[in-house]
Amino acid sequence: MSTHFFYNLLAQVTPYYSQQEAESILFYLFEKYVSVRRCEIFLNNVKITQEQKVRLYKAVRRVISNEPVQYITEEAYFMNLPFKVNPLVLIPRKETEELLNLFLVEHTGKKILDIGTGSGCIAIAIALQKRNAQVEAWDISEDVLEIARHNAQYHNVEVDFKRKDIFQNYPPPKIPFDAIVSNPPYVLESEKVSLQKSVLDYEPHKALFVPDSDPLIFYKRICQLAETWLTDKGKLFFEIHERQASNIKKYAKYLGYTVEVLKDIHSKDRFAILEKYQNS
Repeated sequence: MSTHFFYNLLAQVTPYYSQQEAESILFYLFEKYVSVRRCEIFLNNVKITQEQKVRLYKAVRRVISNEPVQYITEEAYFMNLPFKVNPLVLIPRKETEELLNLFLVEHTGKKILDIGTGSGCIAIAIALQKRNAQVEAWDISEDVLEIARHNAQYHNVEVDFKRKDIFQNYPPPKIPFDAIVSNPPYVLESEKVSLQKSVLDYEPHKALFVPDSDPLIFYKRICQLAETWLTDKGKLFFEIHERQASNIKKYAKYLGYTVEVLKDIHSKDRFAILEKYQNS
């Protein structure tokens, strides 16, 4: 029964996705909604209830309308860990996992700030890896922070989530941060036409796009804040637009940071590590 039903759904999905992508999506939905692993789907003795069938049919209809499967199931994986997500927050990407791995290799400080936390995946993963760290995370939206707090509670870690707008003025902390990590918006408004419909139609634009007239708006502000919020020799870890690396370098050096740009697994300039000069 499960084999026939699986292929029936696959026939509906393959006109919109490659065979491999369609199978991968359906394997995930079966595991999520029916608790059936891919190797069990092809055993004809696996029974699927009518209620489960209806749920899967509804999910497939959403899949073929380009809705990301992570939003359908309200779950995405980051560093092999599950996180609750919905259209209020970005779906975590592999590139951001690379950013986190760079941070974990490069940084040994204890007080860390994640700016633009979204689902909380970066802050929570840091807190899990560095149990003695004090991790603070900001976002402009209280609704978004509710999701991040839910994820922190699920993973049983303490992160100090705060509703903050980085373009407001706040007094610097009594004890500066040792590092700031951020994956801010960096996709140009003019690049919307090149994005997949699943991204453009469903993911939060506030977390994605910046004006063409000021593509470094978030990097500039975070660098400015870091002048008083970071310890001497403190570091900034950024995910960046591949075509903005030279501009970020130029601006950061103007403010007095040393800058290292690193490539992602696709050999694109994707990460910038800035270090604050020590005050004389």
